[in-house]
Amino acid sequence: MKQLEHKRAVEGLIEDRRKQFESEKASEMAEMDQEKQRQALRQQIIEEERQKLLKSTPSCSCFMPKGVLRDNKDLSLFDDEFRRTSSLVKLISLTKRLVKSVSLLNLNV
Repeated sequence: MKQLEHKRAVEGLIEDRRKQFESEKASEMAEMDQEKQRQALRQQIIEEERQKLLKSTPSCSCFMPKGVLRDNKDLSLFDDEFRRTSSLVKLISLTKRLVKSVSLLNLNV
């Protein structure tokens, strides 16, 4: 009789722990989902502010830090003159790097 009562009590404790574990896991998942939503909102706000800054930048500012313009979509925020200038700057930069690479290769030969 006492063994049955003890067995039922142990089974009850095991069931309680299982339920507690499941509820903790569910709350952790909910917390992770909230964190993902916060991060997505944060990234969206950062991107909107970056685009606002690009729009407010005068088109004559050719001296932007590297990585500010991510792709051609960002260039569409500027006028045609800036786009042509930016393309020329990229071409000149690529040409300089190519010349430097070729000169390094010639020195190694």
